[in-house]
Amino acid sequence: MVVHMVMDEFLLHAASFGLAVYLIGSRTPKLIPAQVTDLKLRKALRYLSFFGCFCFGFGYFVWLIDEFGCGILTGAKQTVGLPLAFLFEFHGWWHFFTAIGGYIAVATVDLLTSGEADEISSSSFAWPVGPAFGIMQGMVASEKEV
Repeated sequence: MVVHMVMDEFLLHAASFGLAVYLIGSRTPKLIPAQVTDLKLRKALRYLSFFGCFCFGFGYFVWLIDEFGCGILTGAKQTVGLPLAFLFEFHGWWHFFTAIGGYIAVATVDLLTSGEADEISSSSFAWPVGPAFGIMQGMVASEKEV
C-alpha cells in the first residue's frame, strides 16, 4: 500500500489486489467440505462462495475498465445525463461488487470457523447475500438426486 501511495504505481497495486482476491477465493471453498456435514448445505454454501468470487472478479474487472477508460466513461456520462449517468460510474460499481464479494468471503469464513457451520441459513447473512443464499438453497433442494 505504501509503495502504491508514494510511487503512484497502479500496476503493482492492481496485481497485488488481484493476487489477494485469488488467494482468498481459492482457499475459502476448501474450508467448506471440512466444516459442513450436510451435503445440500455444503453445495449451497459452495455456490455462494462461487457467487462471491464472481462478484469480486466482476468488481475487479470494472475497476480496470474505469482505470483505463475514464475519459470514455466521463464522455458517456455527459452524453446520457442524469439520472442514467450513474450506470457509468464504474468506480462506484467496483466498490459495490467487491464489497459483496468481500462480505461473502468474510462471513463465510466466520461461519465456517465459528463451529456453527451446520446451522447456516439465509438469515445468517446480511442483504443482499441472505436472499441470494436462500435462492441457492432452493436451487440445491430442487435438484434431482443422482
